[in-house]
Amino acid sequence: MYMNAQPHRYWSGLAENRLTRRTFAGLLDGRIPFIRISNFASREECEALLASAMKEGFSPYRGVEPVIDRIGNTVFEYNSISKHEYFEKNIELNRVQQRMFDGSFNPMERIIGLLQRQAQRSAGVAKNMAGKPYYAGLVRRIEQGTLLHVDFAPGEQPGWEVADVREQLAWNLYLRVSGPKSGHTHIYERQWRPADDALKEGVYGYNARVVVGAEEAIFAPTVGEVVIFNTRNFHYVEPARGERVSFTSAIGRLPSGELVLWS
Repeated sequence: MYMNAQPHRYWSGLAENRLTRRTFAGLLDGRIPFIRISNFASREECEALLASAMKEGFSPYRGVEPVIDRIGNTVFEYNSISKHEYFEKNIELNRVQQRMFDGSFNPMERIIGLLQRQAQRSAGVAKNMAGKPYYAGLVRRIEQGTLLHVDFAPGEQPGWEVADVREQLAWNLYLRVSGPKSGHTHIYERQWRPADDALKEGVYGYNARVVVGAEEAIFAPTVGEVVIFNTRNFHYVEPARGERVSFTSAIGRLPSGELVLWS
């Protein structure tokens, strides 16, 4: 499992503006910094989803500073609590999510369809050994920024089924953004390895020394656009001047080649 999940080579190409079998493979292999998918959703669809989300109400991640508000459930928060409680909580939260989709559109179905058609990969929501689905698809406000960090289940959540993935990506659909001059995401060509945990600070952050000398790629959020990047690469989000709301989940590649999505 994790012992074979070694860091990939550094970037050899620029960011891509098309999701194809070739570009997706490049992202998994760590050869490009990110893929942008323009016009994934209309501005009207984004506003409808956000309006549905606001009816349900946001709450903050457990113990995370700066504060990040979200609707949904995460393995990260339940890793040290209980897998049983995570899957039990999913029952209620999947109903909440369905209400949001009923009032707008289903971005999970749309991204899975694109992965199947354009990246030519089998894809679906992750399940546990008993066949219960993981939660997949957060509506998230990141307006105070994040710490420098990674998201990589084989290193962070080794007791969960999603730790079987060989590579891990995130996709982010931006629903509302106050302006293009803040809230940028910074990604480094440096992928996490176990020794890096000596530089871990707090619940999830890392000291900036871990990326000294690494190439950096930056993108600004744009309403209706999806950006996919490899979350084993160290990354952080700047504070936003105003609103910055997205819909997001992880995408992992299993040894079989199948893609699984979860949050």
